[in-house]
Amino acid sequence: MMKRSRLPIRGLAFATATALTATMAVSGTALAAGSPSPSTADDIIIYDAEVTDPYGGDIPPIITSRPRGVSSRSFLKCPVKGQVCLHTPVRLDDNNQTWATFGLWEYGTYYLSGFGYRGQSELQNNQFGNAVAITQRRDHSEIACYPPAGSHFYAVNFYPVWHVELTGYPAC
Repeated sequence: MMKRSRLPIRGLAFATATALTATMAVSGTALAAGSPSPSTADDIIIYDAEVTDPYGGDIPPIITSRPRGVSSRSFLKCPVKGQVCLHTPVRLDDNNQTWATFGLWEYGTYYLSGFGYRGQSELQNNQFGNAVAITQRRDHSEIACYPPAGSHFYAVNFYPVWHVELTGYPAC
């Protein structure tokens, strides 16, 4: 099984800023010298969040956009009973917020990359019985444990999270 390595956040931020710089240069919008993000009033923040399943496959996200100011909990849903859903912003600008929802289904360890947003994201543990979701650091040490809670949202900062483990053994 081939594991995907996670880009260091500094490298990801640089790559994102570089991509934005190239995009802005093509569109003719100027950036301030040395600025890592657009300096216009229409700042755009983009994150390239990805989740790899325990077998090395990519999990495609469900993308949802709403106007800024609308509570994310009013429109983000874990679509299938029995899943754990990770909700994180992937694009923020002055007018809109775009979120990615990743549905985790099977027990095992999932690998996260590109979760650079340092603010509040959401986790829903919609599993059955005593199944828990455990967020972990790079060395697999536990950050937090989330018991099943149906449609309840847990406020999570995914920035320090490298892995999410789903297990049927109650650990919380």
